[in-house]
Amino acid sequence: MRFTWSTVEVTDVSMIFEKAPELIGELRLLKKDKEEEYIAAGEEDPSLPYAFLSIVNLVTRTAQVLLCGGREVQLAKAAFGGELARCPGMDAAQFEELGASSYLKPGQTMM
Repeated sequence: MRFTWSTVEVTDVSMIFEKAPELIGELRLLKKDKEEEYIAAGEEDPSLPYAFLSIVNLVTRTAQVLLCGGREVQLAKAAFGGELARCPGMDAAQFEELGASSYLKPGQTMM
């Protein structure tokens, strides 16, 4: 099984949260691009089923994880058991632009 996990460490999360909807879109694009790369390389299983981005606040010593799909939601729930939330700045139009599957809801884009 493949996954990618990126982390951003900051002292002020507000600037990252302003870009959170775009970052979730980029995670979705990363999964698609990697799958195309694996197909071109002739790999038997070309999927990248999981992509995460954690945002760590170094001042408060807290972290949030951006979730870009239903698989990510299920794995995060199993691994961390935290509460799901809508990522800051994610409105209905931005969520629709993500092209996410029906397994991801707007209120499940951050933990």
